[in-house]
Amino acid sequence: MKVSEAIEHLKKYYKPNDHIVMDIWHTHDVLDISKESDSCKRIAELTTKEAEEIIDYIHNNIDSEYGVTWETIRSSILFYDNYKRR
Repeated sequence: MKVSEAIEHLKKYYKPNDHIVMDIWHTHDVLDISKESDSCKRIAELTTKEAEEIIDYIHNNIDSEYGVTWETIRSSILFYDNYKRR
């Protein structure tokens, strides 16, 4: 999801004084963990475009029971490398 899409979604469904909880994850988070995580170091360096695709994958497949965590990002990077890059 792009920032502009998130803003439109918020404007459409919420009032300015509504109280909400939200986490924001960015492509920089994906790129950082791909370099720092031992399980991800073995794969080729991700491009910004690939990080965007991983963020979109997470957004479209999120399990609301668990939310998004560093492990969600790690496993999504590995999934992407195993199934999308081949």
